[in-house]
Amino acid sequence: MSVGFSPVVIGAVKEKYASLETGWLVMDIRQLDFADHSFEVAIDKGTMDAMLHRSLWDPLPEVRETVGKYVAEVSVVLSVVLHAMSDSLLKVDPVLKPGGR
Repeated sequence: MSVGFSPVVIGAVKEKYASLETGWLVMDIRQLDFADHSFEVAIDKGTMDAMLHRSLWDPLPEVRETVGKYVAEVSVVLSVVLHAMSDSLLKVDPVLKPGGR
């Protein structure tokens, strides 16, 4: 499943990659419309980078709030989050399912 916020972009990729066996949805990553724990893994390529303008180490308060909503929302629907950042950093964060340790 692929999610994006732009109807224009989602429409274009649906057409261009129609042969792929994936879904394309317009959705706000800060308010996902999926059931809890619907996915095992997510790959983020650029979403976090786009949200983290200015300094990664000293983001503006509104950036902290937006990124916090994104991370909190994604963690609800996943058990593992894989961030592939544009600066080639690769980080895997475990997110436990209910009752998990």
